[in-house]
Amino acid sequence: MNIVILGPTASGKTHIAYDIAKKYNGILISADSRQVYRYLDIGSNKERFTDIPTYLIDLINPDQRYNAYQFKIDAQKIIKENKGKLIVIVGGTYLYIKSLIYNLQLGDKPNIEQRKELEKKDITYIQNLLKQKAPQFFTKINNSDLNNKRRLIRYLEVDLDNMVKRRPKMENGYILIQNNISKEDIIKNIQSRTKMMMQKGLIDECKKVLSIGYSKNDPGLQMIGYKEAIGYIDGKIHNIEELEEKINKSTIKLAKKQITFLKQDKNIIHMPSQEIIEKIDKYINKS
Repeated sequence: MNIVILGPTASGKTHIAYDIAKKYNGILISADSRQVYRYLDIGSNKERFTDIPTYLIDLINPDQRYNAYQFKIDAQKIIKENKGKLIVIVGGTYLYIKSLIYNLQLGDKPNIEQRKELEKKDITYIQNLLKQKAPQFFTKINNSDLNNKRRLIRYLEVDLDNMVKRRPKMENGYILIQNNISKEDIIKNIQSRTKMMMQKGLIDECKKVLSIGYSKNDPGLQMIGYKEAIGYIDGKIHNIEELEEKINKSTIKLAKKQITFLKQDKNIIHMPSQEIIEKIDKYINKS
């Protein structure tokens, strides 16, 4: 059985997933696009559990890329190698989870040369390319994605219109659960977590990664938290209060986007955190 614990950032899903895996001697698979990076621990809110096997964290360096296609391949391999164990998948990167549980055909590994060529073009050129390739999908893109060159280039690599036309079917053996938590509590958690990041040394961590040769333009350092910390280091953000405010604003925006995506998946079971373990008990006792 494969349990998937979903939810927006700062919703408490990681500790719920840990409790389930610990109780049933299972394993954890992280589905978080931030936690795949080495050296970037504080800003990605990375947790390492020593008493249960945890997979798909610390995979790549800050100047490398990782995507849903790679996640799907890696996760399928781990699940196969741990056959018979309870698999608990946890994370807020919904495209990673969706690629696995709906077996999305995302194409081959990215064409790096093609990406480099497209990155030289202006965003209008890329928008027009995508509009020609996938007109049905193009009409559904939100403004944020429409003005994100990197994301538009990734969309060009995927058979988007076929994904829109056919409703993907969930693979057997998965149970999707989302922890019910109010938007107000998520915002409070985000604000508290940002303060904790400052106390743990987010700025020093960022300086250290830059000092060993990585660039502020590397993918890992463009993540929320690190991008703002670099702004502070460069003098564009003038004090810690302003830095915290900018991180909070970006993280809250991300949480709202995650909530919107998750609402579209009707297979997700929503319940309070205190009921989740009880629900898992029932599923396991039935199987």
